Amino acid sequence: MARQIAFLILFVLSCGYAFVRGGRPERSCALIFTIGVVLTYASVSPLAIRYRHVELSVAAIDTVSFVAVTAVALRSERYWPLWLSALYFLQAATHLFRLLPGSVALIYGILMNLWAYPMLAVILVGTWRHRARMRATETATSLSRH
Repeated sequence: MARQIAFLILFVLSCGYAFVRGGRPERSCALIFTIGVVLTYASVSPLAIRYRHVELSVAAIDTVSFVAVTAVALRSERYWPLWLSALYFLQAATHLFRLLPGSVALIYGILMNLWAYPMLAVILVGTWRHRARMRATETATSLSRH
């Protein structure tokens, strides 16, 4: 339960910050992440049987999210969306792990949840760097007017 609360706090802070202070790539990636979280919570199997088999609905959500973030990254002039795309690739590839003979449900469950934390950190840092660039541009512009 503490892990879920920590995730929700990091999720609200990171995506909220991106929605309020981010540029188009930050807001787009935060929206993709938010939709993915909502759809995953709505479609994941009950805890009693979760991770026994590939979570096909979650695998589909992760794959579509990977494609969407990759599209943002290819149009963006920033580097951080490429990092986010790589993390989404790892998230989507996690589902292939469960198809391997001898794969352990617990490891699959850990891997399914692991990648969300660095994804949120990348969105947070990307938004922070965007704000820093905007402040630097505003300072340079105001200094050039005098």
